[in-house]
Amino acid sequence: MSQLTGRQEGTPRADLLSGIVELSGLTDLAEAAIVNASIVTFSGDDTIKGTATVVSSEGSAKADGIKSSSLDAGSGNDVFTVKANATGAEQALAYGVRWASLRGGSGIDTFSIFAEATSPNLAKSYGLYQASVFGGNGRDAIKITSVAGGEQPESYGTYKAAIFGENGNDTITVSSTGNGSLAGQVYGVYGGQVSGGNGNDTLAVKSISTGVNTASSVGVYAASIEGGRGNDTIRILGDSRGVFSGNGFGLQGGTVSGGSGNDVITISGFGSGRGANGTGVDGGSVSGGSGNDRVTISGTGSGGNGGSGIGLSRGSIDMGEGNDTITISSSAFGSLGLGSTAVNESTVRGGDGNDVIAITAIAKSSNPILGTASGVSKSQVDGGRGDDLIRISAQVGDSFLLGYGVSQSKVNGGDGNDVITISGTTLALDDALIYGGKGNDVFNTGRGDGTIDGGAGKDLIFLDFFDAATMTIMAQGNKGLQITGAVEVAGKPVGWSQTILNMEQFQVGSTIFTTAVEAAAFLQPA
Repeated sequence: MSQLTGRQEGTPRADLLSGIVELSGLTDLAEAAIVNASIVTFSGDDTIKGTATVVSSEGSAKADGIKSSSLDAGSGNDVFTVKANATGAEQALAYGVRWASLRGGSGIDTFSIFAEATSPNLAKSYGLYQASVFGGNGRDAIKITSVAGGEQPESYGTYKAAIFGENGNDTITVSSTGNGSLAGQVYGVYGGQVSGGNGNDTLAVKSISTGVNTASSVGVYAASIEGGRGNDTIRILGDSRGVFSGNGFGLQGGTVSGGSGNDVITISGFGSGRGANGTGVDGGSVSGGSGNDRVTISGTGSGGNGGSGIGLSRGSIDMGEGNDTITISSSAFGSLGLGSTAVNESTVRGGDGNDVIAITAIAKSSNPILGTASGVSKSQVDGGRGDDLIRISAQVGDSFLLGYGVSQSKVNGGDGNDVITISGTTLALDDALIYGGKGNDVFNTGRGDGTIDGGAGKDLIFLDFFDAATMTIMAQGNKGLQITGAVEVAGKPVGWSQTILNMEQFQVGSTIFTTAVEAAAFLQPA
């Protein structure tokens, strides 16, 4: 056993500093490979290793790779390799780096930090625990991995920690896995901050949990993820695979920002099992910053009874300046009581620029039990200034499911020549307000309950959805229409009324009418 502690200094050349501990026995055991150390290696291509293996066959085990220390590798292409493995009969705790600071300095640095805890009872594993990693100048690679296995595993890639890529095209990867026979709690990034800094960075966070009963997995929880300056790629996944009640969240209560540059942000939540739930963003916020950014958010629930998928819930998206693309989707697959909502109690803003906003909700069931898909529910979608394209749809795969495009929500095209398309298997609109704003806007919004206001400009609406056998239409002056109809919901007819205002053109097939009176007379002759 060779523990590294105290003050350690390297040379201007390539140095190797290593702490290795192996401990096994019957009682409660704890050990750290590098502890209470202050390490400075100066220049050179240095290697720093910390490996701790602790096994207790009857008690508890605790292993720290690096604990309560400060490490500075200085300039050069440096390598940090840290491993902590704890196996305990009662419980196991593994910390890759705890209460410590690691600095790579200038150069192409590599950080590999791994923690694994295994116990038939309680196992907790932390890649970074209240610690910090600084890549420094250069194209750095930072990889944090946490694995926990047992009856009730808890795994944290980072816990209230900070990672800074700093200058250079950096790659930061955080992975957390929990394999539980009963329940599991897994977090990729829990609290703290991950920042790419200056450069074209790649930030990837992944959490995967498996469990027989309740398995919960969160990619990013109450933390800040920042791409910084440059064309960055950010990927976040929360994947929960349980037999019962798998809950997967991509982002929960945190913030994701691309910063300046043309960024790509992908956030996904997946849940499988009976009563599975998958949510892309729950209570968090996403901002693209300046640049032509792309944001994709998805939530999928797949399993037996009561599966649900939510794309964005109680959160916000604000893309800022640039020609941005926002894609939000939700999917629910199962047998009973499905629910799929792409945007729920949230705000989506395209910002200045010619933006594309695509929102889709899908629900499919194998049993004739009522379920619902909603594209936008109790929310607001705003294209902002620019010529925007907004598409919202809710599609269900079976006649006993309900699909509403926009429900109890507002969609605003903003200033510019916008195109707004809304569809729903049951109704496109359900107590909705659709507003074009300034500009020559185009509306293809289908049937349903609500108000469509063209706003200022020469606006056009498609009326191909009108069915003279089941609907009535009346002109309200030259620029307005009142359309009423009914749809069957759970075997009963439900009436709806649609008001169209400030519209200059009305299109049916290839024919365009310039007054509401002409359009109404054509669709429903006296």
